Amino acid sequence: MTRKNKDAVILEHVTIQRNGRDILHDISWNVETGTSCAVIGPNGAGKSTLIAVISGYLWPREGHVTVLGNRYGRVDISRVRKRIGIVAPSRIPSIPPWMTVREVVASGFFGTIVIPPREGISPSRKRRIEEKISVVGMDEMANKRFLEISTGEKMRALLCRAMIAEHELLLLDEPTAGLDLSARVAVIKSLEKTLREKNPPTLVIVSHHLEELPKCIRDVLLLREGRMISGGTAKEVLTSENLSRTYGCRVAVHCEQERYYTRVKNEEWEI
Repeated sequence: MTRKNKDAVILEHVTIQRNGRDILHDISWNVETGTSCAVIGPNGAGKSTLIAVISGYLWPREGHVTVLGNRYGRVDISRVRKRIGIVAPSRIPSIPPWMTVREVVASGFFGTIVIPPREGISPSRKRRIEEKISVVGMDEMANKRFLEISTGEKMRALLCRAMIAEHELLLLDEPTAGLDLSARVAVIKSLEKTLREKNPPTLVIVSHHLEELPKCIRDVLLLREGRMISGGTAKEVLTSENLSRTYGCRVAVHCEQERYYTRVKNEEWEI
């Protein structure tokens, strides 16, 4: 019997350099399998770089990376990537103009942009597609062309596609960036519904804002200028003191009904 790995992600003293400068410096962090975690920090903190390291697209100058039980450097990275889903506004794939939302979601079964020729979709798979489309609240948009829907709707469709693919690790890199308020709320609610399902994937979500985190977030990593400010449970980490150090200004943190909110008291005040 295969033993399930306790930690989906293990970073050990990871350092990434670019042009002689540390983009990430001595980062050690574990993400337990089946949990939902957030990486929070300002622009230039190294959040997207961290996602690239976890997904095997950037190699550390120092340190070790283990993902889904595989130590990078000792494994075929392409095989690990097939078990990882990445959803980000900056990484929307080049979808052919004729594909509908339903077809984009269905392509998740094959790990391709389009449904392979001569590949049929069984009745059980069709039911699963409709179930997942319903989870993200896109029943009425299923027959619309993917390229004709809004960015927020595309994010929900791609989240649904990742659910269909049953990725073990889901990396969301600022999935609500550039969205208006209603679109952001729709994406967050879709994510919360996804994570309440049976056997959800391990989630790592990158964001600038606490307000955009789903309620289910358990652990948080705070980054500033490539360095770890704090890491641990949301309750331990998301404090006014820690957020002030992270953003370099005086931040007040408030928690209400499992959601966290911030308020900048004085933008000119530096830590």
